[in-house]
Amino acid sequence: MDKFLKRFGSRIKTLRKAYGLSQEKFAEKLNVSTNTISTLETGKTFIKYPTLKNICKALNIEPEELFRGDETENENLTNIMLIAKTLTPAQQKQLIEIIKTFNK
Repeated sequence: MDKFLKRFGSRIKTLRKAYGLSQEKFAEKLNVSTNTISTLETGKTFIKYPTLKNICKALNIEPEELFRGDETENENLTNIMLIAKTLTPAQQKQLIEIIKTFNK
């Protein structure tokens, strides 16, 4: 379970940072203490369901996105995904075309 908690906490930290939120600002959004954020991100504790819902709401993600993270996940890929979610479908298609140019 410890390995899971550490990976889960790391995923929360990666997403928080991708949104440019400090632990303090994130704690304010969730109405919890900075210490709570710290213990979550270091894998020292797990979250209660209401906090899980609030994290997802604050980060504009679905709960499964928190659980699919991998400790080797590239932070840049996370940033690209989060930005892409805010784009219109037409803009997303443009982004895909731009990214494809790097594979040539």
